Amino acid sequence: MNTYIIILRLIHILCGVLWAGGIFMLHLFVIPAINASGPEGGKVMRQLSATNHFTTVMTSAATLNIIAGLLLYWNISNGLSPEWIHSPYGTTVTMGGLLAIVAYILGITINRPGVNRITKIGNDIAAAGGKPTESQVAEMTSIRARIAVNTRNMAVLLAITVACMAAARYLNGV
Repeated sequence: MNTYIIILRLIHILCGVLWAGGIFMLHLFVIPAINASGPEGGKVMRQLSATNHFTTVMTSAATLNIIAGLLLYWNISNGLSPEWIHSPYGTTVTMGGLLAIVAYILGITINRPGVNRITKIGNDIAAAGGKPTESQVAEMTSIRARIAVNTRNMAVLLAITVACMAAARYLNGV
């Protein structure tokens, strides 16, 4: 195994752990706590985004994971060899990779813009003295609900992805 593959695997695994772990943590603990906090939950969401750059870190980890995964896929499939892709190992890795890509697309098209919008609304509320309007509360509630559902969907997709990646090599004795 060459240095290039070792580096790609490290990037893929470390970024995958960060991304999937972050999504699982959000789905199981953070989002329920934020939703239970009512309007105050928006402040937590804003802090996650503004001070810790959570959405940027998660998007970066997911992007690096997907890129490294695609490069590894090209390498282990011998340039997309149909024989490899249709093997039990190849089919399982392919399915896991496709599900991860779907989760990635959901994250960048739904969650990231939603968190950015909640952050903007929270900043507007803070600038106006800290009391949200009814329309701001309604919009934040709607966005938080959409993010919660989407995060659950992403968690399911990534759980299946992780299972595929963990089990694939044992399906045909590789």
